[in-house]
Amino acid sequence: MVFGLDLSAKDVNPTGVCFLSGKFARTKVLKSDNEILEEIQVSNPNIIAIDAPLTLNNRICDVLLKKYGAMPLKLKSIMQLATRAVRLVNELETLILQDTKIIEVFPTATAKILSVYHRDDGIKQQKIAEVLNIEFNCKVSKDELDAFLCALTGWLFSANLTIDVGNEQGKITIPNVAKVDEIIRMVQNLKIEVGKLK
Repeated sequence: MVFGLDLSAKDVNPTGVCFLSGKFARTKVLKSDNEILEEIQVSNPNIIAIDAPLTLNNRICDVLLKKYGAMPLKLKSIMQLATRAVRLVNELETLILQDTKIIEVFPTATAKILSVYHRDDGIKQQKIAEVLNIEFNCKVSKDELDAFLCALTGWLFSANLTIDVGNEQGKITIPNVAKVDEIIRMVQNLKIEVGKLK
């Protein structure tokens, strides 16, 4: 079970979540930290893949992934996002099992590496469906779509098909560019079905 989390900087804004287990992915929109923590506790995932900075240091990973759109913590909105993410992870570490792995991911980089990125979210969903052989039972929001890409990156991490960019000051997990063809074939063979979580 992988839990993908497209975290928003403020809890008044929607946060997309996605549970990926086997060939089934389920998405939902949440807002508060308590809602997010409760969903994670219920699902008890092996991997939690979060789209948000998980450290508050100056990070070389943001510089290295700038070509994919990564933004530095010096931006107020990104620092606000990072502050929420660090707080959330600190709370998670008191609630979850020790063998649960928490990683920082970047769904925009995942989408670009797998050639499914598009500025228009509807077209991006269509490209994900076509290129990766993903069946969407419904139209999902931008936040849910990015949460799915977070969860997918977490699944790739479990299959040793990712690389970590950065150092001890902060690392972002992205698909291994050298293994893109293998990744696409494996995901296509999974035939993942995406639906809504109640």
